[in-house]
Amino acid sequence: MNAGSGEISAFRVQGSSLSFIDKVSSSGSEPNAGAQHGSLVYVLNTGGSSNLVGFRLEEDHLAQIDHSLAFLGTNDAGAASIAVSPDGGFVVVTERSPNSVDVFKVQGDGTLSPVVVNPSVGLGCVLRLISVRRRLDRFRDRAEQRS
Repeated sequence: MNAGSGEISAFRVQGSSLSFIDKVSSSGSEPNAGAQHGSLVYVLNTGGSSNLVGFRLEEDHLAQIDHSLAFLGTNDAGAASIAVSPDGGFVVVTERSPNSVDVFKVQGDGTLSPVVVNPSVGLGCVLRLISVRRRLDRFRDRAEQRS
């Protein structure tokens, strides 16, 4: 990701070495992260109106997928990370500002469905889960000591 120029670069991995294969516009502002599944590559642009753009990796170049621009849940999302589900069926983006997780379904042609915004569980929920886990561990330890 070349946030300053708004471009993305692709490299081929061969053993422990990299070889440059292509550089194209991210079709957005300030690309900061990308995720790949097979020949599909999705780029997260965080400047201006935060968005995702899909590309197809074809031999030695990246080709933008027509109509693949998808906007995040908010314009100034503070987008942090992107991932593609293991089966390639969904693209997931985390947003800092609204503390949410945006999910897009990957269509057959590589374009993305409209965003589904999911509130993050947040730190409070995580801390409660840790507390419950610790109580369960203590309960299990006591039960093991009695037997």
